[in-house]
Amino acid sequence: MKKILVLSAALLLAGCGESPEKAAREFLIASQNCNVEKMVSMVYLGENPGAKRDVVLKNGKDACSVREYREMMKNTKLVKVTTKNQEKDYATVEVVSKSPNSPDEITEQMDLIKSGGKWKIRFDALY
Repeated sequence: MKKILVLSAALLLAGCGESPEKAAREFLIASQNCNVEKMVSMVYLGENPGAKRDVVLKNGKDACSVREYREMMKNTKLVKVTTKNQEKDYATVEVVSKSPNSPDEITEQMDLIKSGGKWKIRFDALY
């Protein structure tokens, strides 16, 4: 389940935001809404994007097809998004969220890359 959360958060972070934090928030909203196509569009796929896109699309659709996952994501609250490290076109963002399935806050880090003027989640950081 944690891998699904990381994927969802990571996918959400890859948005077209002007900052890594904004991209993270946009990605999380897409993830909460199971907007898989938007999530996929927010991931930096690098070389061989077709095969990587298929992997992200399948994993997102598989996760969103599970009722418990959809309910958990819908009820997960974003607490804080902070850029921990940013150098030119690379950034690491820390996302703190509160899931209904855990009494504690969940803290995860996501790696982003700026591509075409947009911050995106790094595919290689997801898998």
